[in-house]
Amino acid sequence: MTTDCWEPVDFLAEFRKRQNQCKEAVEVLKENALSQDGQIWAHHLPRMVDRIEFFRGLLQDEIDHFREWRYHEFQHDEVLDFIDEDLDDLTRWLCRMTGTSVPTDRWL
Repeated sequence: MTTDCWEPVDFLAEFRKRQNQCKEAVEVLKENALSQDGQIWAHHLPRMVDRIEFFRGLLQDEIDHFREWRYHEFQHDEVLDFIDEDLDDLTRWLCRMTGTSVPTDRWL
């Protein structure tokens, strides 16, 4: 996550935003799996949802323990960078699986 060092970042809001985007992505995938084009990849839907839910779990863990000392000793911006990198990879994989183009904006 790239930010201006003078601009404060509400990391809790960022974690929640990404968690909500993951939830929305699952809903869209489930809806699109019922379409004619979705029938091609619908049998992969459980695997796709599992991967997205994995990230939702990571985000929920960060939300639940926000401002607590964490065993991994990473700062919130570092955790957000790790998650964003992995979500970018996940988005590319989902686009390949569904035969869609990678969005020009950020993941999911």
